[in-house]
Amino acid sequence: MKRFHLASLAVLILGFAGCSLPAAPGNRHAILIGITNYKEVRSLVYPVNDLADMKALLAKSGWTVDLVLSDAKATKAGIRNGISGMAGNLDADSSVVVYYSGHGDSEDGTGYIIPYDTRISGSDPVVSTMISTTELKSWISALPARNKLLILDSCYSGTFVDQVTTIDSAPPNYGPKDGGVDAGMLATALTNGARLLSMALSDAGDPAILTISAAGSEELSYDDNDNKNGAFSYYLIQAGSDAAADADGNGLVTALEAYAYAKTMLIARWNSLNYNQLSGSYDLVTGLPLYQDFLPRVSGGSGDFVLYDKRF
Repeated sequence: MKRFHLASLAVLILGFAGCSLPAAPGNRHAILIGITNYKEVRSLVYPVNDLADMKALLAKSGWTVDLVLSDAKATKAGIRNGISGMAGNLDADSSVVVYYSGHGDSEDGTGYIIPYDTRISGSDPVVSTMISTTELKSWISALPARNKLLILDSCYSGTFVDQVTTIDSAPPNYGPKDGGVDAGMLATALTNGARLLSMALSDAGDPAILTISAAGSEELSYDDNDNKNGAFSYYLIQAGSDAAADADGNGLVTALEAYAYAKTMLIARWNSLNYNQLSGSYDLVTGLPLYQDFLPRVSGGSGDFVLYDKRF
């Protein structure tokens, strides 16, 4: 699992049909961050693969990958400086992707990603050495770009997504054994996607950042040993090659098309096998065991835009 644990398609796209998309990608830049081996926190397995696969796919789709930060380069200062350093390559019509694969944490309702140099005191991470929701979004907010996409493949990454106006209306902890909903109940909520997006634009922080999280605010995310990627990242990357992800068949896979595909595949392929598998961890509030099923979330954004170009 991608978490330092202290106690242990179509309906969505239709909801955004009013968003105008560019006929061809413009000035697009990405920064990719992935941490497999940490300084003090236990290591992970597949962020290194997530970075390599995402870099190759974005480059093939016409993105300029400005920076790849892995392991010892992905310190808190390195991530902050890497994001701010993109500004010189951007203009008012640019699109930006910030992708992160690694550990995540939640402390008193505040979400964090865990950089390489996060310090541990006793069994707890030192909060000031992590990167909070507010910090990360403020760094991205400062970039002069029209479109901004933040993708997080980490546990409790749903804390970076507004919990009230998330487009899916899914509970913080998804799954029948966790007291959440099953996949079928999402269809009704998804029909309200356009209304919920409008509401999400008033979210705290910068609502112009389209945010996609691998898991909910009370969920763990996992590495997939069969596919050798993060379970969520694997399907997000597959969206760049599977024709099913291109919902309108125009050769361009938008951020929301990729999200909808990854979520659908995760439910069908991962959750169907793991919904009754205990994770070995426990909910920090209720103390109840957590199961290995989880659900991606999305909110915010000033509009949908092209993520993968399948015409090349």
